[in-house]
Amino acid sequence: MSCPAPGQLIEISPEPTSVGPGRDALDRSTVAENGDGGSGDRCGQGRPGSGGGRPAGCRAVRARELDAIDRTLRAQIQLHATPSLRSSKGLSPVFQATALALLPELGYLDRRQIGKPVGVAPRNRDSGQGQGKRSIRGGRAPVRVALHMATLSAVRWDPTMRDRQLRARGKLGKVALVACMRRLLGIVNARRREAASA
Repeated sequence: MSCPAPGQLIEISPEPTSVGPGRDALDRSTVAENGDGGSGDRCGQGRPGSGGGRPAGCRAVRARELDAIDRTLRAQIQLHATPSLRSSKGLSPVFQATALALLPELGYLDRRQIGKPVGVAPRNRDSGQGQGKRSIRGGRAPVRVALHMATLSAVRWDPTMRDRQLRARGKLGKVALVACMRRLLGIVNARRREAASA
């Protein structure tokens, strides 16, 4: 095909289509069903009559990969985590790794600001003279999930969380738990800021 002259329009004819799904479409549907780029077929999954279970070799490879990831996470936590991330009940290695990876602002904001990126700061729904109910929304969901699990343990074993006092005052269970999440996050944030400035 010769190169077109400047300003000349090129007419492109559509490619011929075949009736029914082609091989590429079938391959894409197989990948979507397996959910792992076709590795399910290599490990004995995703095909009818294949038994449905992973062979022992695939399970051993997956176990070795998970062990390597756990070792790397533990090493990074030991290297970067300050004692502030282990200073309260419920602050598990999962919370420590999540906070280190996804919340770099920890220790650099005040207790009111740190709740916004996590999504535990109350947001108003006011309009004119009307006042709506405050609620939480937005933020980084993985950090909020890790903080939620840490708070569930903290309210059980740490008396400073004041979950029972809030419930005794008539607060709903979720409202009291979110308040404890915000309090635990503020404690960790303040202690990490003090450790960084020391």
